[in-house]
Amino acid sequence: MRIKKNISTIHIQNSLALILPIIILYFTFKYYNSPLKIITNTALISASAENPSEAIFKIKERFSDILIEHSTAKLKDSENLENNVKTSTNNETDVKLQNISPQETAEPNTSTTQNYDENVTEFVPEDQRGIIIEETFSGGQSPLYINLQPGYISNRTKINSEDLKQKINSFNPISIKITEQPLVLLFSTHATESFEPCDRKFYDKRYNSRSTDNDKNVTHIEDKIAEQLIQNGIPTIVDKTQHDFPSYNGSYNRSAQTINEYLKKYPSIKVILDIHRDAIERENGERVKPITTINGKKAAQIMIISGCDDGTMNFPNWAQNLNFAVNLQQAIESNYPTLTRPIFFCYRKYNMNICPQSLLIEFGSNSNSLNEVLYSGELMGKALSDLLHSYEKNN
Repeated sequence: MRIKKNISTIHIQNSLALILPIIILYFTFKYYNSPLKIITNTALISASAENPSEAIFKIKERFSDILIEHSTAKLKDSENLENNVKTSTNNETDVKLQNISPQETAEPNTSTTQNYDENVTEFVPEDQRGIIIEETFSGGQSPLYINLQPGYISNRTKINSEDLKQKINSFNPISIKITEQPLVLLFSTHATESFEPCDRKFYDKRYNSRSTDNDKNVTHIEDKIAEQLIQNGIPTIVDKTQHDFPSYNGSYNRSAQTINEYLKKYPSIKVILDIHRDAIERENGERVKPITTINGKKAAQIMIISGCDDGTMNFPNWAQNLNFAVNLQQAIESNYPTLTRPIFFCYRKYNMNICPQSLLIEFGSNSNSLNEVLYSGELMGKALSDLLHSYEKNN
C-alpha cells in the first residue's frame, strides 16, 4: 500500500508539473510586456520538467505573484503632468528603510533593511503576515476635540479649546489671486514613505514601508493632487526631491532649503503642502488602516497637521496656518464627508513658519493600499481647487 501511495503521489506531481506551467505561460504572455519576466518564467517552466517535485512550490509562488502584480499594475499612473508642472527627482533605485514618525528621531538602522525582488514580494509566508485593522477616525465629545461642523480639531496644546474655537471663528477670510505664475508647491520631507501594494487584511513583516521608487511612495500622491489643480487652472509645482534619503536625519532642514529656493524663484507661491503618510501600530503588532468609503470606493483618510508656537519656536503667525487648515478640512468634508481625520493641532512647526498657507498632510498609514491614498489625493485636489478659487473671490 505504501508503494502504491508513493507511485500515486509521483503521478500527481507530474500532472501538476504539466498543468501549472501551462497556466503560468498563459498569464506570463497575457500580462507581461517585459522580455526579462517572460524569459524568467519560461526558464522556470522548463526547469519544472526536469525536477517536478522541487519546482511545484516555485511555480505556485509565481502564479500567485502574477495575479497580484496584474491586480496592482493599474495603480501606476502613466499619464504625464501638463507642462506647467515642474518635477524634480533624484534617486530612483528601490530601497526599504525603517518606519519613522513625522517628527525626526534617530537615523534608520539600514543594517536591518532588506531588499526584495519586486516580482516576488507579494508572496508572503504565513509566519511573516501581520494583522491589519480598518478604522474610520472621527472626533469625539471630550474637550480634546473642537467640532467645526463639518470636521474636528484635535487640540494637543495648552490653549483652552473654547478660546481656540473663538479665535477660529474670528479668522479673517483668506485672499489669494490666481495668475499664470506658480501658486501651489507640493513636496515631501519624507518622500520614501510608502504603502501596501494592494488592499488586504495583512502586511508583510519583512517590508518596512519605505521605497525610493516614486511610483510607490508618497510623491505619487503629489501627482494626483496636481492633476486636479492644473485641470482647474491653478499653476502647481511638484517637487520629488527625496529629502530623507540616503540620510533621514536633517530631512526637515533639507526640505526647508527646497522651499526657500522655490520661494526665491517663484514669489507667487502662496500654498505649500508637505505630503506624508502616518504609521499606526498597536503594542500587539496590529497595524491600523484609516479608511472610509467615498462614492462606493475605498479612500484613505487624510489628517491635516497644523502647528502652534509654545513661545520657543519662532512661529508667531501660526494662526494663519490654522485658518487655512480649517478652511481646507471644511472644503474636503463638505464634498467628501468622513474623508478627514481631526486636524492635529500641536506644538510643532515642520517648516510651516516659512509660509502662511503651509501644512503637513498625512495620507492614510503604512497599512493603506497605494490605490486608496491615490484616490484620496485626487479628492483632496478637487476640494483644494474649489477652495483656492473661493479665495480669489475675496480679492
